[in-house]
Amino acid sequence: MQPGIERLCILKYLVPVCFCAFMCLWVSCDNKEVESQTNSEEFTMPTAAEDEIVTRCAPWLIVDPKDSSDFQQNELVNLIIDRGWDLQISDSRLFFHILQKGDGQAIKWGDRLEVNYTGYDLQLQVFDSSYKRGGSFEFYLGNVIRGWNEGLPLINEGGRIILVIPAYKAYGSEGFGRMVAPDQHLIFDIEILRKINT
Repeated sequence: MQPGIERLCILKYLVPVCFCAFMCLWVSCDNKEVESQTNSEEFTMPTAAEDEIVTRCAPWLIVDPKDSSDFQQNELVNLIIDRGWDLQISDSRLFFHILQKGDGQAIKWGDRLEVNYTGYDLQLQVFDSSYKRGGSFEFYLGNVIRGWNEGLPLINEGGRIILVIPAYKAYGSEGFGRMVAPDQHLIFDIEILRKINT
């Protein structure tokens, strides 16, 4: 066979193979981009008008803070005002925003609950999520951090709430491994899927 004809025969088979390889690579990259977009968790804190936030939050500031919990409260209140976050404060000094009250059973201490949640730092970056873990989280109310113990009874089964938790109601000065630094305030978006009857 002449060299020119031999090269043409090789090209005849090589071009389709290269084209198929290119298409597989393109589809793979495109799918990864779609997967990345699908898995990205966008979270926006509810906000309100500046004058409304200032009027609501100013009384939450402690004029003469005496301990770390007082200082942490003032730190968070100032942050809430600066960012215009639409939050309320509970009797136990926990910041929250009810997204959905829920029409199921009331939640009380000792209940076994199944929830989905996402945890954020104050820059709204995810540090933990039941969605990323691939399943919901079950626990007894009273066996989790104080912020959850105090905040979840504010809604019912089927409800969803945002909790802004000062460090002393979260993991305190010890933090939690590599996920939560010492004295770090946290934000949780929690949905109570069901109350498990035991």
